[in-house]
Amino acid sequence: MARTHARTVLALVVALWTVLVWSLTVAAGPNDDPVAARTHCETIPVVEEKVCNPTESDHRETDDDTPPPSSSRPPSSATPSGSASPSGSASPSGSSSPTSPPSRSYDSQITIRYRNGRFFGVVESSSERCWSRRSVNLKEKNNGRSVTAGADATDRSGSWAVRFPRARGRFFATVNVERIQTRGGEIRCEGARSRTISR
Repeated sequence: MARTHARTVLALVVALWTVLVWSLTVAAGPNDDPVAARTHCETIPVVEEKVCNPTESDHRETDDDTPPPSSSRPPSSATPSGSASPSGSASPSGSSSPTSPPSRSYDSQITIRYRNGRFFGVVESSSERCWSRRSVNLKEKNNGRSVTAGADATDRSGSWAVRFPRARGRFFATVNVERIQTRGGEIRCEGARSRTISR
């Protein structure tokens, strides 16, 4: 009977100890358990760890920080300015537009006479080109002024004539300046004035 009593007391003590331990565990919670707390602290970094893919802005920052790749094109072989065509070598001054030949000038002389109711004369020059097609004006002096009394153009020999029947007064003739364009350049036939004759 003593053994039975001892077993009963031991069973009660074990039961009370188990209840006490369970009560302390429940009352303290998981945070009071050092093992549980340590386990919780170690899992926080794993839970909150983020695996982030690079965004577009990250790519832009990376591209800005990364030096641009070197160009694969070969260096330009263009010649420096002025080396291919030195100044004046390709087209020297005046070569594109040749200088026109100089103008040549020739003096003229004109004669005047009166016969059979007409004035006539000859235009002479050292160049035969200044003989023909010269404009001649017959001038009459009237009270200190010169008035045109007639006009004519010379023929191939330089002759001219103006009809003026019953002329009375003082008369002279003039020949105008004439410019003639030729392949060898311009010819300038100078003007001239004749002597004055009285009728």
